[in-house]
Amino acid sequence: MRNMKIIIAFLSLLIALPVYAVDGTALLKQVDRNLSPETYESYRKLINIEPSGAKKEFTLFTVKKGLDKVVSLFIAPASEKGRSTLLSGTKGERVLDDSYNANPESLVNMMTTLTQLEGDCFVACVGNLAEMDENLLLSGEVIINGIPRGLTHLLMCGSTAQSLSPLIQSIHPSLNVQTFDEPLAMLEALEPLRKPGTNIGVKGSRSAHMERLVLALTGALVRCPLERCGLLQNCSTCPKLGGKPPV
Repeated sequence: MRNMKIIIAFLSLLIALPVYAVDGTALLKQVDRNLSPETYESYRKLINIEPSGAKKEFTLFTVKKGLDKVVSLFIAPASEKGRSTLLSGTKGERVLDDSYNANPESLVNMMTTLTQLEGDCFVACVGNLAEMDENLLLSGEVIINGIPRGLTHLLMCGSTAQSLSPLIQSIHPSLNVQTFDEPLAMLEALEPLRKPGTNIGVKGSRSAHMERLVLALTGALVRCPLERCGLLQNCSTCPKLGGKPPV
C-alpha cells in the first residue's frame, strides 16, 4: 500500500512538471523583457582606469526603438564642437549638433539618428553642402532617397536648398520643406516647434556656420559682424565674436 502511494505521488509529479516548465519559460521571457524592453532611453557612466591609476569618465546616452533601431551618443565629456553632440535647447527641445561638416552620406546618417530619438517632432536644419558641387546629380539622389520616413520637417538654406527643395517636396509630399537665406532665418520657423518632444538636428558644411543656429537654440544668439565669413572656425571660438581661439 505504501509503495502504491509513492508511485501515485511520483506520477503526479511527472504530470505537473510540464506545467511548471511552461510557467518557468514564461517567467524567464518576462524577466528578459523587463531587462531589455523594446523601447527605452538610458544614461550610462563608463569609467576607464589606466594602469597608472588615472581615471577618465564618459557618459553614454542610448536610445532603442523596436528590435533593430539603436542609437548611442557620448554626451560627456564634450566632443569636438559640432560632431554628433546631443544638447538641450532653452525651451525643452533637444538639439543634435552635427554642424562641424557635411556631405550627402553624413547628412542622411544625421537625419536617421535624429528620427530614432524619443519624441513626436523631428526637424532637420540643413545648411549649404559645398560637397554637392562636385557631383550635384549623384549627391542629390543620395539625400532624396535617404530621407527617413519619420522626419517631419526639413529646413534648408543656401544653394543646396534652391536645387533640392522642389525635388524633395515632390517625392516626399508629406514632409514640411522650407527654404531660407541664412541659418538664423530658420529661428522664426522653429519657434512654434520648440518644446519637449521636439528633436532638432543641425547639419551643414563648415563654411555654412550652422553652429550659429545651434548656439541660438541653446541660449547664445550669435550675429557675425562680417558681411561674408570666410573663416572655417566655430563661431563660439572666433576672436571676431569675442571668443578664444583653440589652443
